[in-house]
Amino acid sequence: MIVDCPRTMSDAKLIQIIKGLSSYILFRLCPQIRKRYPKGHFWNEGYFCEGCGSDFERALKYIENQELHHSVH
Repeated sequence: MIVDCPRTMSDAKLIQIIKGLSSYILFRLCPQIRKRYPKGHFWNEGYFCEGCGSDFERALKYIENQELHHSVH
């Protein structure tokens, strides 16, 4: 995922928003998932965040071709 984040927002706050909103939407769209995650903790507590700066095009190509990089042979 590539996200444009304001410089005034911390990485931790950005991830909190992404995880919180995505799990909220997922639980609303697929209520049966709540049975598997009764406490509502869909995501684990960790995350990885890295800036791509001037390598934006390279990062975008990597994400677009992610299946090629992580396919099981």
